[in-house]
Amino acid sequence: MSGYGDQVLFARRAAYEATGGFEAVPLFEDVRFFRRLHGMGRLKVLPLQVTSSARRFRESGVLRQMMTNVRLAHAHRWGAEPVALALLYEGKAGSAS
Repeated sequence: MSGYGDQVLFARRAAYEATGGFEAVPLFEDVRFFRRLHGMGRLKVLPLQVTSSARRFRESGVLRQMMTNVRLAHAHRWGAEPVALALLYEGKAGSAS
């Protein structure tokens, strides 16, 4: 179970407030919130579907976008700053190697 942007996260107000809610960072705010929320108790996956934009995948190609997302997620996990990662994600900086 993960908490990336192509999913929908629901939380009770008390849990949202106890975690501090979403941080004011330009990327991975959902992942950071999910990590804090995950430590608060049981999570449940609802058998519902959501629709999100495929624009980046259409523009970049599925494989290229997936590789970019994986590289950024690893960089975030290893402590890279969300602001720097957002620049990479938007294509306004060098590569995320």
